[in-house]
Amino acid sequence: RTSTVDRLVSLRGTVTKARPKRLRVLDSGFVCTKCGLHQISKFMDGKYSSPTKCEDMKCRSQKFVLNRKVANFCDVQELKIQEVREECCEDIDGENGDGVDGGENREAGRAPRHMEVEVVNDLVDMCHAGDSIVVVGIVR
Repeated sequence: RTSTVDRLVSLRGTVTKARPKRLRVLDSGFVCTKCGLHQISKFMDGKYSSPTKCEDMKCRSQKFVLNRKVANFCDVQELKIQEVREECCEDIDGENGDGVDGGENREAGRAPRHMEVEVVNDLVDMCHAGDSIVVVGIVR
């Protein structure tokens, strides 16, 4: 839901898919081809972008060579989580307290919802498909 974006949420569910871990580049060094100045460029969300111009006031070149030796990486893994069915029905019934409105019937034919979750660093490879987990994080 859009109302949960940028909010801290807790989700209980079952891991249906755990993709293999991969590396995400956090930042890397670049060398100006004209003056040789070294500069670090941060990558937002792992998206590669080279510097637009040299930081040296006298140079201002726009050509750079990537220096992989000074790059910083982190492990990333994507998980697909399926909601726990019992909790879903309890939440629906709990809205009016007596369950008279047929909340169970309304939700009986609905497929369980899924959510993609991204884990980083020490949380990578901590769970596998079939594990029941509770995820606490900020929705992006």
